[in-house]
Order: sequence, then C-alpha cells, then structure tokens
Amino acid sequence: MDLCNQTVDTVIEIKKNTPEGTMLFDAILDYIKEHKDSPLSKLKGEVEKVLSWFSFLIIESTAKTIVHPIFYRPDVFTKNAIKAVADDIKDTLYGLLFVQAAFDQDKPIFATCHGAQLGYLHAGGGLTKMFKEKGSPYSETYYARKNPHEGPEELWQIDVELNARQRDDLHVFSTLKYPLPDIFKHKGEEKKEKYINKDFRHTIAMTAPIPDTVEVLSFHPLSSKSRKDEKYEIRSHPAINEDQLIKFKGLLKDIPVVDAFRYKTMLGFQYHPHYTYDDLDTSSIFDYLINDIIDSVYK
Repeated sequence: MDLCNQTVDTVIEIKKNTPEGTMLFDAILDYIKEHKDSPLSKLKGEVEKVLSWFSFLIIESTAKTIVHPIFYRPDVFTKNAIKAVADDIKDTLYGLLFVQAAFDQDKPIFATCHGAQLGYLHAGGGLTKMFKEKGSPYSETYYARKNPHEGPEELWQIDVELNARQRDDLHVFSTLKYPLPDIFKHKGEEKKEKYINKDFRHTIAMTAPIPDTVEVLSFHPLSSKSRKDEKYEIRSHPAINEDQLIKFKGLLKDIPVVDAFRYKTMLGFQYHPHYTYDDLDTSSIFDYLINDIIDSVYK
C-alpha cells in the first residue's frame, strides 16, 4: 500500500502529458519501462511476484471503489472527479497491473462487475455512466419488462444504478433468464437451449468502442444490440405508474452495452454468475472456467 500511495501524483502527471487518443494505462507502462527505479515500477514488480504464487486470478465486484474516470475520460486530470477520489486511482491502477501480470504469465482471469470493467478498460473499450445521478442513490424506482426468453417477468430498480436485487435483502435476486453463451456449453450440447440467470447491479456500462481483441459473449438487456434481436416489452406492474414507464423508455440505450466477454485469458461478466450458480444452467460457466484453469496449470 505504501507503493500505491506514492503513485497517485505520478499517475496524474502522466495523464497530463499523455497525447490525446493514447490510453493512460499504456502511457503508465511506457513510463515504467523508462523509470525502472520508480515506485510505479516497484509496484508492478511486487504485483508480478504475488501473482506468480497462484494459478489464476479472480477480480470481483466492489462496493467501496470505482474505476476512476481519469483512466477512461480524456477531460479528467484530478484525484477528485465525478464521485471518485484518490483511493479509486490506486485501486484502478492496482487492478490493471494484476490484469497485465496475469496476461504476461498466461494465467486465467475470472472477472465480474468491477473486475470486468478493468479488463474491458485494459483492452481499450469504452466505459460510460448508465444513468445520471440525481437525488437519493436508492430511491425505489421500479420498472418491469417481459422476459423475451419465456422467463418470469423482470422487475428492474433503476435510479443512479441498475439493480436486480431486493434492496432490503441483497441476497435475493430476480430471475433474469438469458441464453447461455455457446462457449460454455458442453460437447454435444451446441444446439441445445440452455439458460443462465443474470444478476445485475452496476452504474457503469462497458460500451463502444468495442476493441477487436474482445470477443463479445452477450449484450446487456438495456442495449440497442439486444433489442434488435428481442421483442422488448415494458409491462405494467402494481409498483409502476405511467410516469415511470415513460421515463424507462428514455433510459433504454441506443448504444451497444457489453455484459459478458472473453479477452485473452480473461472471462469478464458485468453480472455475477457465482451468486446465481445454482439457477438454470449458470454452473456451466464454472465447468468451463475450471477446465480452463486445469489446462493452464498442466499444459
């Protein structure tokens, strides 16, 4: 942590000297090559040493930090920006260095929510706020939609974030039934219909540009990419009034929003498949992941 604390001001200086169109993390890696005795270089070395003790990397969601916009917005050059603080710079840098180390060591990465956003950012993908932040972060604003895959009616909670959990008990999830991506199907099941439960709770979207190095496994239900293939139908519900239905139509995104992808050795999910492991065929994702880890260890 001492090394992390010493890097914040340096990251800001690198950003100020980074040409427009260049990713900040790429500029940081260039800086490390040129300044081998710097705290940034030492931090990278420590991260590589720690990861060398393990066979794979897991980067989970976080409720305390966010991906700092200094890494993906060209107009941000300060510690405090858009509800982000210095700790978010440290956390984002630390996560990106672990992603880089895993790629360099050819080790599998399982990344969800915050972790997926870090991987998508590393690949050069675009990140953007899903919704404008107004008022209380946890106002009870409900919207319902018909599931296009004959699943139960979905109930979304949207204010500053999209949430598919019960506010008073976050261990209770809605069932959001969506097709299992083909890569997770077992041999001989390629043509069989299989489904997973997607559990969403997030504020930032992984969107355009979608890097060529990223293989998109599925798009978010609120994305224009999904709505081209699905009959999107907003439903009435006792908790919903007409004003909310009108507002919900305005929240639908006319941009691609990625919610699952493969990038190098990483599987990234905007949702949390480990939370809904026993629902539908979600466990198939982990069958694939475990075999991937075994292959990487014993190759």
